[in-house]
Amino acid sequence: MLRLLLTVFCLMPMALLADAQDSAHKVSDFVLADQHGTIHRLYEHKDKAAVVIMIQGNGCPIVRNALGEFRALRDTYTGKDVEFFMLNANLQDQADAILREARTYGIDLPVLHDKTQQVGESLNLIRTAEVLIINPANWSIAYRGPINDRQGYERQKPQATHHYAAEAIDRVVAGLPVAEPKRETLGCLIHFPKRQFAPNAPSLSGA
Repeated sequence: MLRLLLTVFCLMPMALLADAQDSAHKVSDFVLADQHGTIHRLYEHKDKAAVVIMIQGNGCPIVRNALGEFRALRDTYTGKDVEFFMLNANLQDQADAILREARTYGIDLPVLHDKTQQVGESLNLIRTAEVLIINPANWSIAYRGPINDRQGYERQKPQATHHYAAEAIDRVVAGLPVAEPKRETLGCLIHFPKRQFAPNAPSLSGA
């Protein structure tokens, strides 16, 4: 029996293993200031139905194009115990620059400044524009991926046909698992100097 279990484990596709690890990964508590200097602690939202974080980066066109949809997503869940944030883990983006970006592009959500990249490392971030949906019941990442299927590197669809983040939030709020908890996100690469390698994928200006 042990040999059979080991065989099944070894034959399991690595993508499935990675997805299982992400969904089982417990997000550690963190305390970060936003663009206005207001302090936010993740675990203060333990009574929420979900915590939604979109990864932001100054100058990233994918993020800028998705801002309206992320604000609309936030507005949809107003009064439904879902907390929304953005998070910037770019070393090159200083606090004053993040504030200017927020004012210029009408970002009225808290942009948490991860200036040491400790939170970004713990969350295994790679690209901006990724949306993380955290379940406060066990602090696991229930979904990570794009907000929808509209974004592209060279062109965007006129409108989305699949609303991945909204569907995932609905599942989490209902106490149900997300059918596809991890999807590939298009966005600007986040530079983590301590990492030994970078993914082989196209980057954008502002990455």
